[in-house]
Amino acid sequence: MDESPDPMRLPTDGPGSAKAWASRIQEATDLRKWHRDKFHWVTNVERYVGKGQDDRYAPSGVTILPKDYAYAEQKKPLLFYQLPDVVLTPARQDVTPATARLFEAVVNETLGPDHLNALPVVNEVLSDILVASGVGIVKIGYESFVDPQQPTRTVVVGEAPYTDPATGVPVIHPGTGEPIMVPVQEDVPNVIREQYYLSRVSPLDWIFDVGFRGSDWAKCAWQGWRFRMPAHTAAAQFGIKESDLATRNHETPTSDQSLAPDRSQQRFVGVEGTEIYYRAVDFDPAVGDPDLMRCLILLDGIEDPV
Repeated sequence: MDESPDPMRLPTDGPGSAKAWASRIQEATDLRKWHRDKFHWVTNVERYVGKGQDDRYAPSGVTILPKDYAYAEQKKPLLFYQLPDVVLTPARQDVTPATARLFEAVVNETLGPDHLNALPVVNEVLSDILVASGVGIVKIGYESFVDPQQPTRTVVVGEAPYTDPATGVPVIHPGTGEPIMVPVQEDVPNVIREQYYLSRVSPLDWIFDVGFRGSDWAKCAWQGWRFRMPAHTAAAQFGIKESDLATRNHETPTSDQSLAPDRSQQRFVGVEGTEIYYRAVDFDPAVGDPDLMRCLILLDGIEDPV
């Protein structure tokens, strides 16, 4: 990830400008809506839960079991019946088999129910693939949380010779003849919790470069998703006053926000935004590294990225 010294600023014009990104996001949103309507995503979910048209399989008035549900639930265990164990083999000469086995144990523990809990996420994505849309998206990443009451803490990062304040010359210890060393301290973020996460992204929220053709998504110039979170969480995570956020209060989700056949009982409270990952070389002429990735997070109602 690019650690930009000024992540809040975008160019005023050109392919990396806010106007250009707004146009790309709108084009991708329109394409997603076309896929939703063309391939009947919501209708597919309705049929899965038994709310579709009965005459699809039998004459009107005949009670039937929803075959879509039976077909999907039969396929799920065939595709992914249990969380597999990851087996690692050292590929570098400086990594021993014992080190590989240790790392292997850590990876398997991290994928398990006490950490990433990958199995339920995979089951959710299989429903997207087999029932709703034919595509499945997951997001895996790392996040940390800083104490808002004490955002930094002081740690010792090394040692340096003690210098005479008047002359600037290192002071020599009379007994050893060596310079007197003093600890070097530095303020760092006061992280109170850190974790890896694995989460499903709804097909309704996924957006990507409309010009991409292929199946290797690592070659797509950019892709991202819409997200929703409570206002106080967004304020804490992005360092923005909660009063400056455009919040939604108990609104019923639209067909762009939920695949549920009946959204009348659903309510959304909080803020919405867009998170995008893109290859910087495709949008910034000053970048020469083709593998450099950047993250762009936009909150609705706020002009600059956060």
